[in-house]
Amino acid sequence: MKRRWLGLGILWAAGQAAGTSCAFQAFDQAVKAAEVVALVEVERHLPRTGTGFSSVLDMQVRVLGTYVGQPGATRLTVRGDDGMSPFPYVTQYPVGTRWVLALTRKDWRTGTPMPAGRYSPVACTGLGLLVSGPVAYGVLTRYGQTGPADVLPLKQLPAWIKAMRARR
Repeated sequence: MKRRWLGLGILWAAGQAAGTSCAFQAFDQAVKAAEVVALVEVERHLPRTGTGFSSVLDMQVRVLGTYVGQPGATRLTVRGDDGMSPFPYVTQYPVGTRWVLALTRKDWRTGTPMPAGRYSPVACTGLGLLVSGPVAYGVLTRYGQTGPADVLPLKQLPAWIKAMRARR
């Protein structure tokens, strides 16, 4: 009987670790998996459609510059959390703020490409890097750190991204 409970406890703990481990990745991990890494400005939050609920799900962003890939448009729709997704809620990105986001064209559930102009954040990597003036702030390499956020001048960002992608 004790063995069964021990086995169930181990399986439960492993399931919890697997279910939450992605919440502990930093931006360097997102950059490695991204199809597009772009400097964007949040233009507006888009209401959820077709559900009967008045909630925000996605956001429209304007691309100010790209570091990886070619998004193919100057305005993109970025998917947010629907309560079942591993993305941040878009309300955590205030309208008018600028971010460096790591994005993918693939739907996280199916792995299939999303419609043109729609992207998802690379799952499980937090919010991205908040841009203020000539610097970006965020968790670059150590998720769960204590103290202030990492700071990276935007001039150094292309070299940093190149170095992180080379470590794949």
